[in-house]
Amino acid sequence: MNLCVGDIFKASPAYKLVLDQALKLAAYFKNANHKYFIGQLRDIQGEIYGKCIQPAIPGDTRWNSYLNCCQSLISTKNALRVRIFL
Repeated sequence: MNLCVGDIFKASPAYKLVLDQALKLAAYFKNANHKYFIGQLRDIQGEIYGKCIQPAIPGDTRWNSYLNCCQSLISTKNALRVRIFL
């Protein structure tokens, strides 16, 4: 299933660009070198959602990992927008 979803994203240049940007964003918030920004994101998520939503990075062996990556970033969207405008 993951390969099918991956093929859909690869077939369209627009989808491919969005997926590449989503992967970069998710990887940024998984990198331990960005602890300050990860903490800021968690604080804002706590204020907005009352919980922390961890951005997910897809793996080749999980059938729904691309979907999980995109869903986790969509769930984090409002917190990221708030941080940009502060």
